[in-house]
Amino acid sequence: MNHISLTKTTWKSSISIILLGISLSFASLPAFAQGKEQVTIKNKTLSYEISKETTAADLEAIAKEINAEKVANLRFSNVKRNNKNEIIKITTEFNNDKGSSQKKSEYNSEGIRPFSVVIHEKADGSKYLEITSDLQQYASPFAADIPDFLQPNFNDTVDDSLDITPDPLLDMIQSMQASMKQQQEMLEKLMKENEK
Repeated sequence: MNHISLTKTTWKSSISIILLGISLSFASLPAFAQGKEQVTIKNKTLSYEISKETTAADLEAIAKEINAEKVANLRFSNVKRNNKNEIIKITTEFNNDKGSSQKKSEYNSEGIRPFSVVIHEKADGSKYLEITSDLQQYASPFAADIPDFLQPNFNDTVDDSLDITPDPLLDMIQSMQASMKQQQEMLEKLMKENEK
C-alpha cells in the first residue's frame, strides 16, 4: 500500500513540476518576444539645436553637415542679432529632391526660442529632415497632450509654413501597420500554443 501511495505522490509531483515549467516558459515568452522586437528597431535621429547663442560659424557648419548628408538643401537667412550678439531673427528653410519643404521664421527682441533641425533615418536607410520647436522647456506638465498649434507662443511673431509631401507620413504609417501585423501574428501564435 505504501508503494502505491509513493508512486502516486511521485507522479503527482512530476506532473506538477512539468506543468509549472510549461507555465513559466509561456509567461516568459511575451517578455522575450518584446525584447527581441526592440532590438530590431533601427531608426536613428540626429538633431542640431539652434538657439539665440548660436554663432554664424555654427549655423554655417550645421548647414554644411546637413547638406553633405544629401537629405535636403538647408538654408539659414535673414539672421539679425541684438547688441548682445544674440539671434533675434532667423529664417530656416529646406527643400529636398522629393519636393518636400519646410520654412520656419523666428523673431523675438529678447532672442529667439530654441528649435532644432533634425535628420531622421528609418530602418530601411531612407532619411528625411524636419524643423522642430523645442517647447518642452516652456510647457507645463500637461502640455504633452496639447497639439502644437494650440501650444503657447513665446515669440513676438512666428511664421511657420509647412509643405511636406505625404511620402514620409505614408512610410511611417506603413511601417507602423507592418509592426502591428507582426505583433498580431505573434499574439495569435502564442494563443494557439497556449490552447494546446
